[in-house]
Amino acid sequence: MPTLVRRLLVFAVFLSPALSFAQSSPASPEVTAVFVEDAPRIDGHLDDAAWQRIEPLTEFIQVWPEDGDAATERSEVKIAYDRDYLYFAFKFFDQNPELIRAKNLERGGRNDRAPGSWRGSAPGSGQKT
Repeated sequence: MPTLVRRLLVFAVFLSPALSFAQSSPASPEVTAVFVEDAPRIDGHLDDAAWQRIEPLTEFIQVWPEDGDAATERSEVKIAYDRDYLYFAFKFFDQNPELIRAKNLERGGRNDRAPGSWRGSAPGSGQKT
């Protein structure tokens, strides 16, 4: 099985639960990764050409505190791929960023807001979770 196909399958398995938050309609969430010839720079900035031509996903719903309601803050997600890798760009907005406080500085572990929310690195990535 070609490497790109394997990576896309892994992407589908790991991301499919998260796609329920970015729905165009409640019955059928759908996202499309955009092919790029030149890989985006992984530098924390989303100003290179690879990201500029991709329309962001923006229709998110919340799970907490009001399950199913529209998100209270704007979020954007872009997905790209090249011949070797799959790339994600996340941009989160907050009306009061000065109020953001880190409660857990460790990688991985539970999110105390929702019993089903986990964060960490992907298996096999070489990163500790």
